Parts: sequence; C-alpha cells; structure tokens
Amino acid sequence: MCLAIAACTKASGGGAEFGEPVGIELSGANLMVAVAPEKGHEIPASAVPELASALAGVQRGCTIQDTAQVTATVKDGAIAAPQTPTMDAASACVAKAIDGKNVKSVPAGKILIQIAHGSAKAAQ
Repeated sequence: MCLAIAACTKASGGGAEFGEPVGIELSGANLMVAVAPEKGHEIPASAVPELASALAGVQRGCTIQDTAQVTATVKDGAIAAPQTPTMDAASACVAKAIDGKNVKSVPAGKILIQIAHGSAKAAQ
C-alpha cells in the first residue's frame, strides 16, 4: 500500500531514504497505514501484526482527520518516535502513541509511518 500523501518508494524523511512499505488497516478507526523501512531493509510479513499492535494506541487516542506522518527509529526492538516542534497535532499524537512500543521483529533503523483516514485518498 502506498498512501497518496507522498511517494513511498524513495520517500524521504529525517534525511533517510525509504524502501517498499507494508500496509496495515486499522479498521476500528478507519485508518490506513503505510510503514516503510530505511532503504536496504525489509519489514518481514511476520512483523505486520506486531506493528499493528504498536499502532493500536493511535486508533484509541489520536484524531486524524486527513493524514499524519512520523519518521521514527527502531532500536533494541523498540520504536523511538520523538515529537518535533514542526509536527502537526495528528503527527505529534501518533509519535507519542508509538514511542517506546516493542517491535522486535522489525529491523533496526529508521522507519517512515504514514497514516491516512479511510476517507482520504489511498492507492495500492
């Protein structure tokens, strides 16, 4: 899945280049998520349920009217997603919701997380 908000292949964020994303649908909140690893890494299919679990707090606590985007780092099996002063409210909420979540199956390195409300345009 690639959200229409940005090109997923070779998308950049935080000075990194990103590869092929995996798609996750958070149906309870009608959210579509694309998680792209740093170029040269892959997110294994076995990690998708773990990522969905890490993102569960987003659907419970964040209001995403259109889109949100967060560049995070996976280190020692956990997500580090610092909030920055330039983030919009939805992206800051996502960063706070996923910071510190365990994702031991996801390779270490940067990840780009793009979230769109189900009513926002998404492409596969």
